[in-house]
Formats: sequence, C-alpha cells, structure tokens
Amino acid sequence: MEENRRLQSYRRILRKNPPFERAVRAVLSGEGSDAYSPEEKLYVSACAPVLLCFVMWALGEARAAGIRRLYFLARDGYPMYLAARKLCAAWGVPIECRYLYVSRYAVRRAEHLLLGRECVRDICARGIDVTFEKVMRRAGLDGEEGSRVAAELGFAGREREILSYRELDVLRERLGGSGTFLDAVRQRAEQAYPAVMGYLEQEGMLEDIPYALVDSGWVGTQQRSLQRLLSSKRKGIRLTGYYFGVYELSEDMRAAEYHAYYFSPRSGLFRKAYFCNSLFETLFSAPHGMTVGYEKQDGRYVPVLDAGEGLNAACLKRYEELLLRFAGEYVREQGGGISRREGIRLTGRLLYRLMARPTVCEAEAFGGHAFSDDVWEDGAGPVAAELSAEELRTAYFTARVRVLLSGGRRVVRESAWTEGSIVRAGRAAGGTWHATFYKLALYARKHVQGRRRAKEES
Repeated sequence: MEENRRLQSYRRILRKNPPFERAVRAVLSGEGSDAYSPEEKLYVSACAPVLLCFVMWALGEARAAGIRRLYFLARDGYPMYLAARKLCAAWGVPIECRYLYVSRYAVRRAEHLLLGRECVRDICARGIDVTFEKVMRRAGLDGEEGSRVAAELGFAGREREILSYRELDVLRERLGGSGTFLDAVRQRAEQAYPAVMGYLEQEGMLEDIPYALVDSGWVGTQQRSLQRLLSSKRKGIRLTGYYFGVYELSEDMRAAEYHAYYFSPRSGLFRKAYFCNSLFETLFSAPHGMTVGYEKQDGRYVPVLDAGEGLNAACLKRYEELLLRFAGEYVREQGGGISRREGIRLTGRLLYRLMARPTVCEAEAFGGHAFSDDVWEDGAGPVAAELSAEELRTAYFTARVRVLLSGGRRVVRESAWTEGSIVRAGRAAGGTWHATFYKLALYARKHVQGRRRAKEES
C-alpha cells in the first residue's frame, strides 16, 4: 500500500512532463513488467528520469560549446555514458562518447609524483570511518611499508582504529614530515606514472580536439588530477567538465571550468540540503570493479580492475536494463529534449521525496545497498547504516555542533544516507528534518563563500 502511494506520487510529478510519464507507464506495463520488484518500479519512476534529465542537459551544453568528444568517467559515469550513446544515436547528436576507466586511486597514485609533500592533503582526506590502515591503502603502500610507517609515527597497534578528525589532522602533519612515508609514496608514483600517462594519451586526451568530462561531480578533484597529469605532458592544457552537482571547489580550481547541473558552490542551497550524493552513487554506477592501475598488453594500455565485481553489481546490471528501456521509450514519446529549468524542477521534486523524505519501502529497498566513500571499497557497509537511537541522535543539529566545538576530537559513527537510517530505525519520516537542518546550516556557510568567490572572479 505504501509503495503504491509513493509510485502514484511520482506519477503525479511526471505528469507535468507527459513524455516522462508515458515512458514510465510504458516500461511498467511492458513485457516482463509483472515480475518487477518494488525496488525496480521505484527506480524506473524516480531514478531513471533524473539521470536522463542530466544527460540531456550535458549533451545540450556540450553541443552549444562546440564540444566534439565527451569522456564519461568510471564508474558513476557508466549509466550516463549508456544513456548518452542512446540519445546521440537517436537524435543524431554529433558528439563522440567515450568511457574512461579511471578512479581516484589509480589517477592519484601517478599524480603524487607531481605533488611531492602536498600529496599528504589528499591521502589524509576526511571520510567515514577513516583508519591509519585506510590512509596507507590510499597512498598505495603495502602492509609491510605501512607497518614501518606506523612504528615510526607511533601508530603501531592502532592501525584499524577509527580516527577522529583531530587525530586525522595529527596524522597528516606527521606523514608530511616522514621521509620513510614520502619516499615510499614517491617510489609507488614513479612506477604508476608511465602507464597512467600511456593510457590517457592512448585514449586521445592529448589530442587537439574540443572535449570535456562528464561525471557525478561533488568536489571536482578528479578533473584537477587529470588536468595536472595531462599538463605534465602538454603545457597549458585546460579541462572542462559537466557534473550533476558540485558542492565546492578549492582555490586552485577555476569555477568556469566546472559546469554543474543540479547545484553548484553558489546555487541550489536547498537542493543540496535535500540531496544525498552517497545514495546517488549506489543508484548510478557501473557493475565492474574499480580501476586500480593499467598494464600494457599487445601494444595497448588496458585498465586493471579490482578482483571481482563492483559493489551492488547484480542490481546495477538490472538498473542498466531498466534505464535503457526507459530511455528508449522516452525517445519514442518525445523525440526532443527538455529545458534545464524544467529538468531541475522535475529532478528536485523526485529526489526530495526519495532522498530527504523516503518511505519505509524506499529506505529498505535502497538503504541496504553497499557503499564506501573511500578510494578503496574495503569495509563497505549499507548506505543507510542501521544505527542505534543514541547513534542517530549524533545526526541532530545540536549534536553536530557539539562535535565541531570539540575540535573534532569525538569519533562519531555516521550514516552515508542519514535520512534512510532514520526511517529504517522506525522513526517517522518527519524525523528526517534533523538531518536536513544540519545540512542546510552546513551548506549555507559554504554557499556564502561560493558566492563571494564568484564575485571576486568576475
């Protein structure tokens, strides 16, 4: 009953854009639809339209800018790549779509060679349940090398302890002054650099052709890393990217090179507060494993993928089928695109319900998907972690403020999709306003900074 009410709610939203509503109806009433699970019906109704809106925007923006080639970055870019190829073929869009096998780990290992001591900043980035062992894995060090560094810096025996923000800051300072650590990182980077550059050049990223990147986004570090590597071979190269959303950019990034669809550092404050990038990544990704490096075979560089399939591979393969079926029905119904304004309005109304105010059915259907925010996926857990009442209270605004006032000394168990965790724990959906209010306060401050920076750049 709850599932049907939510599906009807999505259908009412989609009726504002009839081709979307008709495409969803066609998929859900087509051959084999009787066997669809509640999760699959929800995906078709709320998720597939969102992704298609973004892809249509990216293709339109790229075509208007004279872009001739788009690189869709693994793995979030995989369903975007599939949808873009289908639309380009159906509509005769003169843009070449390529899928680029990259990952933060594979690219940054080579980038460390160019950064020197500054590489410690990215290696010690904050995240969920960060440990000394995870930090060593980010740096590409093996167990023996990590043990030597731990003994030198006083972390021996604590390698798997979750670090507070303050402890992570201390570790960052110590690693920046450790010759043992920096030498090991440099050696690993020297080994990785030739193959990474060989792959990027082979894929045409040094060619003199207008191209751009397409990805989910968030903080733009992948584009920065790729640009730094490519600039080491071709001076003055500048990359541009089209992203679903961008939260913030560091001072060394040019805002004009990061085109955001749903929200940017200076726009979409409430859309950010009602959004969950972690859930987005579990819904829109590739079923294959992460790229861990590259090797040369028969004169060509090929990506080396992590052993086994990626997280949530089985359901992602099913989502892929549903997405392409939906895209095909949309093309038959519409034959054209949708304006950014209409797309954002539709996207916002769908994602507000799914991400910020999920039903129990949605929280259970999607909240159990595995998620990891680290460059490696070790220790992945449910995106909507099952938390106790006490742990859930740490998501409240006042509790978060206390953590900040403590200087980051407290270790807090977090959920990647807090709203989903609240609903899974049996709280009424209205209780999710605590998480929303905290994100609203957090992004409001960054929103002001983003607007100030945009004013200075103009």
